[in-house]
Amino acid sequence: VQDVVAGVPEQHVVAGRELATTWQFAGPDPLSEFSHRPWILTQWLPELAMAGAYRVGGLPAVAWLASLGISSLCVTVYFVCRRWGGHLGAVVAAGMAALGAAGSLSPRPQLVGLLLLVVTVGAWLATARDLRARWWLVPLSWVWACCHGTWVLGPMVGLVVIAGLVAHRDLSRAQLGRLVGLALGCAAVGLLTPLGLRSVESITAVQAVSPYIEEWRRASLTSPSTLVSLLMAAVVLLTVRRTSLPRWVTVGLVAFAVVWTLWHQRTVAVGSGLCGLLGELSNQPLTSMVVPAGIFSVTGPFSVGTC
Repeated sequence: VQDVVAGVPEQHVVAGRELATTWQFAGPDPLSEFSHRPWILTQWLPELAMAGAYRVGGLPAVAWLASLGISSLCVTVYFVCRRWGGHLGAVVAAGMAALGAAGSLSPRPQLVGLLLLVVTVGAWLATARDLRARWWLVPLSWVWACCHGTWVLGPMVGLVVIAGLVAHRDLSRAQLGRLVGLALGCAAVGLLTPLGLRSVESITAVQAVSPYIEEWRRASLTSPSTLVSLLMAAVVLLTVRRTSLPRWVTVGLVAFAVVWTLWHQRTVAVGSGLCGLLGELSNQPLTSMVVPAGIFSVTGPFSVGTC
């Protein structure tokens, strides 16, 4: 806990405390007299949770909350992978996804964004299989937009999946209309938070200062997280014929993951999570890289025996 406490960004706790007092989501910066940029709380929901945890138990309570978020992310990746594969394959995929995302597993609201990204990608992967529109993604996108700016990735993933299905010629006009409506609905509700259009303006503001922030610089090809993410992407592409998804959906999502992996250091986790989920769908190629077939048999959630 002491190690996690040392990495807790106190500004999120302070921001949550200020919001709980004023309920002002945007306006002049109350913490600095010299700031000339507006104060926009795009991560207000987890910041309120962090402020509440701080009131209960101080920074150690915030650290425990962050540890819960990291554990929830890993478990969610496992269970999404487990829907299409075995226990061992899901563990390997979740482990490699967590390794690739290691640089972003810090006590900040972005943990919630990564968690909701995994849930959303899992839902769109299921849609790529059965062509059903999962309308519960619309309210989930609203919650996501209240938590972190990564909410814009949800509609993007949806559009990539739809484009892949169109290229694969799997959609009727009615199905295409429903899925496009779902993606547009997820994008629209992100503008219906207390911030309104400012939730999009804040993304531009971040880009303006990104050259001065280490984690917003280009991803390094020598970084272990970047290498793991690119390795998973390569494995998925090499085994694309074995995937249970339409081929162009897989190719589109891998390209999407690679772009985000290479864009910034902070977005490597996005590509890593996507590639981890896709790897398990390719008939467990990631498992075969680590454990040769026939060595282990998995007969239960906690029982692994030799064959």
